[in-house]
Amino acid sequence: MASSRARHRAARRGDEPHRTARRTSIRRRITRAGGHAQRAREARVSSPRGGGSMEHDKGPTHVVLTCMDYRHMDDLVCALRARIGEDKYDHLILPGAAAALAEVSLQTDFPSWVPAFWSQVQVAKKLHGATIREIWLVDHLECGAYLQALGVDAAKEVDAHLRCLRLAKQAVEEGCRARGIGWTVACKIMQPVVGSDSKKWSLCDLELT
Repeated sequence: MASSRARHRAARRGDEPHRTARRTSIRRRITRAGGHAQRAREARVSSPRGGGSMEHDKGPTHVVLTCMDYRHMDDLVCALRARIGEDKYDHLILPGAAAALAEVSLQTDFPSWVPAFWSQVQVAKKLHGATIREIWLVDHLECGAYLQALGVDAAKEVDAHLRCLRLAKQAVEEGCRARGIGWTVACKIMQPVVGSDSKKWSLCDLELT
């Protein structure tokens, strides 16, 4: 029975060469952040259950902007907890995440989104500005804001994310400078885990050049 299921999965993979090619392309553009050392360098916080630290006790260290999509949210929270720490980030949500900050068409249709983002950033600065040092912009693949609202072709979705993340990063950096906020900005993306029987998502670093 198990071998039959394996053959069925293999046959399905063979019937979908475009997905295999797309995943290969994605892997070339997106790198997984690996190892505890890398996570420690990037997050620069102690695990809340590892004895704690004075910095952890003071407050959150990150502001994280993500999409609202329910499909990746559980895996996203687990990844953020592993890489930043439990109760160590302020979580902001806009449909499309980076696209909401980068795409004029979305800003025209939903003019309150960008002001809402900056209002929340200002609140985070007022409440936790002494400990926050970085903003993460986190997109995810198979995003309805890109594929439906913006009409992006699925084969070009990765390029669309990279473009929007670059533009959003620039906009956030400029907006922070204008508001006297000295936080750095980093870009991430959630992608489906290849080969998982149930849909799982992993948080990946982006190579933006």
